[in-house]
Amino acid sequence: MSEPKIIIIAALAENRVIGNKNRLPWNVPAEYEHFKSSVQNSTMIMGKNAYENFETEGFESVKIIVLSKSLGVEEIRHPGGAILDNVDVAMERARSWGRTIFIGGGASIYALMMPRADEMWLSFIPGTHEGDVFFPKWEESEWEISRTEQHPGFEFRVYKRTRR
Repeated sequence: MSEPKIIIIAALAENRVIGNKNRLPWNVPAEYEHFKSSVQNSTMIMGKNAYENFETEGFESVKIIVLSKSLGVEEIRHPGGAILDNVDVAMERARSWGRTIFIGGGASIYALMMPRADEMWLSFIPGTHEGDVFFPKWEESEWEISRTEQHPGFEFRVYKRTRR
């Protein structure tokens, strides 16, 4: 069996903002629907803050792993999910499910998982937005854009890793 693909998925403004006061700083329903359809029947790894602000309705087919040292196992509200405090254990669990693995934020989880990612699926929201959480910078020479799509209110790009 081949290893599941690891994909970072995020929406970010032109100034790399991904959040403001634990919320998205924009309302782009088409982007949210794109995200929702992209991650169906997958595994998603996210941090505590991202999980606490994540609406799980409509994501019943997604297995969620929360990376956190402070959430207790009884606090996960998603069936089939797990709260783990070690990235290697989280990756082992995610791989055992044999599904594509999406990395769903926040900023520290994106930065932690960037070296492991095979692809990045990024939705670029036009303009600069006020925010207190930013998508990490990446080494552009390690990635190439393999697909670009225009959607109402955002541009979607798939980046594939060319080298590590």
